[in-house]
Amino acid sequence: MLKIITSDKKEFNVEKKVVTVDTSKLISSMVEDNDEDNNEQTIPLPNVSSNVFSKILEFCKYQSEPSNNRLFEFEKPLKSSILKENISVDWYPNYIDSFDQNFENEDNRNFIFNVLLGANYLEINVLLELMCAFIASKIKGKSREEMCKLFNIVKPL
Repeated sequence: MLKIITSDKKEFNVEKKVVTVDTSKLISSMVEDNDEDNNEQTIPLPNVSSNVFSKILEFCKYQSEPSNNRLFEFEKPLKSSILKENISVDWYPNYIDSFDQNFENEDNRNFIFNVLLGANYLEINVLLELMCAFIASKIKGKSREEMCKLFNIVKPL
C-alpha cells in the first residue's frame, strides 16, 4: 500500500498496482527506489492537488485492471471535434464527459489543464495523450478569434 500526499496535504491510500507498472512512471520509479515491501510507503506529490489527483486516480484505477484495453489510439489529425468519434475505446470519452459539459467555464478549463499538467508530472502518458486529444478536439475548427475568446486571450501574439 502507498500513502500518497498531495500538495494540499490530503492523504490517499492506494494499492501499488494502481499507480505503478503501466500507469505512473514517476511513482513507479519512487517505489523502485524505496524497494521495501513492508507495510506502507509515503509518496509526496508537491505539484498535484487532491482534487486533481482524485481525477487522475480514477483513470489509474481503470488502467490498472488487466481486462481493460490499455491501447489509446486515435488518428492524427483529429477527424472530428467530438472526442468520441476519434477514439476507439469507449471508456476514455466517458472519463472526459464531465470536462466536456463545462469546458466554457474558466474554472473547469483550469481544472482540465491541471489534470493535464498532473499527468505530465506523474508521467502517465496515456492520460497525457487523452487530455491533449480532448483539448485539441475543443479547438478543432475554431477561428483564431474564437480560440482567443475561449481562452481569455486579450492580446494574441
